[in-house]
Amino acid sequence: MLLMLLVSLSTGAQPQPPEQHDDLPIQPLSVYETNLKRYYTTKWQADRKEFETVHKKKWWYYLPNVGWAFGLPTVTLGTSTLAQIDRDKTVMKAKLDGIDAKAHYEYNEALLELRTRYRLLTREREHDRLERQLTDPVENSIMQIHTDAFTDQKITPLEHLQKKREHSRFKLQRHERRNELYHHWLELEQLARYQMPQETLQADEVNPEVKP
Repeated sequence: MLLMLLVSLSTGAQPQPPEQHDDLPIQPLSVYETNLKRYYTTKWQADRKEFETVHKKKWWYYLPNVGWAFGLPTVTLGTSTLAQIDRDKTVMKAKLDGIDAKAHYEYNEALLELRTRYRLLTREREHDRLERQLTDPVENSIMQIHTDAFTDQKITPLEHLQKKREHSRFKLQRHERRNELYHHWLELEQLARYQMPQETLQADEVNPEVKP
């Protein structure tokens, strides 16, 4: 029974070789940088617009004082009003400068992380490619020699089964390495906001009307 099982394992369906990482769709670094810059530019403009909308005072806050003098209407723009206008402009500019500085810092910080991860991922892919070229043919040849020896009854079923287990572990390590590279690639694309969805929210989706 054991002999039949080993023969079927040796001559039947074999585990598929590790997938090639060449098909991992890693884009050029410039593509990722363009997407990242577009994202942070949009976010920066939205932050500035929100702040200006919320904090910019309306024109009627600075209306001059209207009165009467010598039977005639008078319009007086006091020094306190002028000082307030100047102060509000200074505060607004300072806060907008702060928003600008923060946006530029966050963008450059993300850009540095993107470039670092890109270099690491490409080096990992090249290392994996070289490792496959050097070790996979040798490992497969060794396994084939053991299979031929078992077929010719030069080794015991137990010896062949032990080698089969060792070879399966080798294949599993390859699979785990493939998953690790794929995970790093997904993290890189997420960091770059590559192909970021452009969906819009609808108010009726948040609070749908209850229909009878």
